[in-house]
Amino acid sequence: MRRSTKILLALLVLGVIARIGLVVLAPSRWRLNAVERRAVADGLATLETKLLQRRRRFVDLRVLTLDPSHAELVVIDVPEKAESGAIGEKLLAAGCRAGVTGGYFDATFAPVGLLVSCGRELHPVKADGPSGIFCVAKDGTVRLLTLGDYQASAPECRHAVQAGPFIVGPGGKFGIRTRDEKRRRRVAACLDDAGGVHLVVTDELSLWELAELLLDEKLMGMKVERALNLDGGPSAALWCGEDALAPAGPVRSLIGVMPRDQ
Repeated sequence: MRRSTKILLALLVLGVIARIGLVVLAPSRWRLNAVERRAVADGLATLETKLLQRRRRFVDLRVLTLDPSHAELVVIDVPEKAESGAIGEKLLAAGCRAGVTGGYFDATFAPVGLLVSCGRELHPVKADGPSGIFCVAKDGTVRLLTLGDYQASAPECRHAVQAGPFIVGPGGKFGIRTRDEKRRRRVAACLDDAGGVHLVVTDELSLWELAELLLDEKLMGMKVERALNLDGGPSAALWCGEDALAPAGPVRSLIGVMPRDQ
């Protein structure tokens, strides 16, 4: 076979792999400089903060891991624009001990897509909206559904937010199709292959970079089975008492960590 033909075939194979989401990953090239792990939210979760370095860039990666026997996730509606840094007050008022921002809003501050809180649908699903659904079932199980799966099965969600894109697609596939340099603060919900639930908050990263990190099993200390982007930009935030990354913009909805006995 001629060399030019081999090159052409290799390019075609790479194109097919990229199209179906089977991105072949090299190591993420981030180095773990330091890690701190401790219980937060009155023992309902563990917060792990990793200081990562890539050349001259430094990034904090925060991973909030739930204790499923004592905690559950809930969606909190914020119909009026909250002042920057006020998410702690909103979470505490709802009985939560920690939480992150999640979901999008339009120019009128209305939710973009599905928003369900305490079994009440506050906004319907948007068929041409974000590609994923963060869903908490009646028993507290967290599901990250594609929009198509949600529309086909119509699961009963006690809490739900429409968001996206999938950073890690179902089955641990690389979910981002376009490599760009739009770096933002990010919030993502992750499920690992053992059924663990994690909320990830980062400094400025592109979606591609975050996908690389989440699929780096050695760096993450787990195998991420799927991950859904919940927020990005100035509103992206984390609060768990004294550990906080405050939003620099308005917040429309929150995902809170609540004791199971409430």
